[in-house]
Amino acid sequence: MISVGHLAGLAGIVLGLWLVASGAVSAWWLLAWPPLHVVGSLVLSVGLHRYFSHGSFKTTRFWHNFMAFYSTLLLNGSPHGWAAAHNAHHVYSDTNKDPHIANWTYLVWKRYRKSPIPRRGLRGLVGDPVCAFVHRTGLWLWLVFTAAMLLVSPKLYLFAYLMPLGSVHLIGALHQVASHNSRGPRDIWWLELILPACGEWLHKTHHEHPRWSDFKTEHHHLDLGSRFIELIRTDAGHGKAAA
Repeated sequence: MISVGHLAGLAGIVLGLWLVASGAVSAWWLLAWPPLHVVGSLVLSVGLHRYFSHGSFKTTRFWHNFMAFYSTLLLNGSPHGWAAAHNAHHVYSDTNKDPHIANWTYLVWKRYRKSPIPRRGLRGLVGDPVCAFVHRTGLWLWLVFTAAMLLVSPKLYLFAYLMPLGSVHLIGALHQVASHNSRGPRDIWWLELILPACGEWLHKTHHEHPRWSDFKTEHHHLDLGSRFIELIRTDAGHGKAAA
């Protein structure tokens, strides 16, 4: 479904901008796009990445369940699938076993390279009933959500869901292609100001300290994900305490 999410989201951006430019829809609808992009980016960076994949912090059951269910709307894979692929990326980074495809074709067609799946980080997810339910029924949950949203308002579905989905996927694809070079992972902190990804552009720092919940190492770095974590965490850890 990652390819479907990417292509559908990009089509949504093109359609939404065309409807506004042609005058068929009020430009006020565009106001729904940025905040919902931030929500999607937070669930990806804070939920799927730092929480479910790395266990960088602890939170309440409400936020655990919210991030698990919201992951179905991102069409990036369930917590199980995302954690498996991401942990394999850490183990086999920049080798032919790395599931992440980092050439330009990923910008057009999202897919993963077949890779051995490390077991670390997955035992807790497999045993969690909510994550297991989302993993089994994620496609059906997304179909029910889509049908309900279209019945309520196709415009709302387009501007508050498809367009944010498209920007989250597009920035994620650009991040995957650009965040590694011939020397390995790299931090491109300034891209966080242009293509906001809630801290994900600080990629080298994350590879060096995968369990840090705060990716910032300089005062000018921007990591909105770490600020959100400070609001929802319940453990005593702070930023880099979980290294």
